[in-house]
Amino acid sequence: MSGVLSITILNCQEDDSGTYRCVCSNSKGEASDYPEGAKSPPRMKSPPPIMSPKRVVSPPTVKSPIPKPPKVLSQLTAEAHEGSVRMSCVCESSVREVVWYVNGRRLSQSSHFEMHYSGGSCSLVIHNLVDRDQGEYTCEMTSEGGVSKSSFSFTGQVFQSICMKISAYREQQLELKGKQLLQASKKV
Repeated sequence: MSGVLSITILNCQEDDSGTYRCVCSNSKGEASDYPEGAKSPPRMKSPPPIMSPKRVVSPPTVKSPIPKPPKVLSQLTAEAHEGSVRMSCVCESSVREVVWYVNGRRLSQSSHFEMHYSGGSCSLVIHNLVDRDQGEYTCEMTSEGGVSKSSFSFTGQVFQSICMKISAYREQQLELKGKQLLQASKKV
């Protein structure tokens, strides 16, 4: 016999042990790797063919979440801030627009109402506070997902308390200016 014949057994297991025989046959006869007259071992059944792994199915496509209105992280509050009132609240920074209202009326930027928004922090500063500034203040924040609001009732005792703090601050400032003027006039 010429040429080399070989057999490869994949995933070999103990019950694959034994004697293997290679028999080649054609129209002219049969050839074997056993010498003439040798008794051939019983034929072994081939192991089942190795199958390709099952097709892996990709998980279903996850749709982008539906945008939600901005989340209010800190509700609207008011405090005396030097000689003014500062109202502020904090929301997610994905806000596109911030609008302020008092008693349902939209406020505009002016020398009386100063509005700021930066990185999720919304604030309204009211200068020269007067009685007509009392009311229900609302900060309305709009994002791609909708509108969120935070409100604060700036009336009654809350209003009076802040007015007193502002008055005390203004008196203190006047006193300081008076002392500075007095010292300046003594130097002359």
